[in-house]
Amino acid sequence: MTVPQASRVYTPVRCLRFAALGADLAAETVHISGVIGISAMHAVTRHEPGYVMLHEGSLIPLVDYRRPESRQCPMAGAPALVAMVYRRKFALVVDRIEGGLDVECAEIAPPSDALACRFPYLTGRISRAGADIYLVDVERLLGPAIEKHLLKPR
Repeated sequence: MTVPQASRVYTPVRCLRFAALGADLAAETVHISGVIGISAMHAVTRHEPGYVMLHEGSLIPLVDYRRPESRQCPMAGAPALVAMVYRRKFALVVDRIEGGLDVECAEIAPPSDALACRFPYLTGRISRAGADIYLVDVERLLGPAIEKHLLKPR
């Protein structure tokens, strides 16, 4: 009887690759409920704790994770990920969406200690075609927005 190799024991994790915060990132698709393009129909509005937008008949918090130089441009036309955190939807505006990718557990390396300390939402790093892609925990990435929008009394 042969023992399965470690890389074949676990099913690959399906992730969505995107560019945001000046980096190549990926998040597990289980945390992403949709991908949209911001348009006038979303009625993006500045609200006391930040921005909100109309999505499927409800106002949801919107967090801008584009590169600093992109934040000077209007959000209209920008791609956004819709994530479900604590049973509440959030929209994350990003620079671009690259598409899906399967990540084998064996190919995940930890981020450097310096990056992990500075950016606690990083959970790992993979290399594809000579480029580093950082895996993110959407819940941790949205931490400040969660505090502003979910912990605020209604």
